[in-house]
Amino acid sequence: PPTTSPPSSTEELAKTIHTTFIIENRELQINVAPGATAYEAMLQLKELNQISFSAKKFSDLGYFIEEINGIKNSPSTGFYWTLYINNQEAKVGASNYTLKSNDIITWKYENK
Repeated sequence: PPTTSPPSSTEELAKTIHTTFIIENRELQINVAPGATAYEAMLQLKELNQISFSAKKFSDLGYFIEEINGIKNSPSTGFYWTLYINNQEAKVGASNYTLKSNDIITWKYENK
């Protein structure tokens, strides 16, 4: 039977999307598979114990981030986690945004 050699690290890197997350002034680097969403990258960061977060799923809209690293959205004060993609406020949620190479994903806790 034919044998296949494992892909070299450069081949593997060519198949991944490099992304930077900025949360609470902390920069986190991650490589994800092509087609991954910002939410899926956050799940990977959570599995790596880089961040903690919770989210609520809305059937039509996808996931809504409710808490990051112990800081919860606060309807009473108007502070919410807001997603920015390459320094622009996102028009879609984290679970609907497909990452592109070298994206900078920033979560800001803001009064909205």
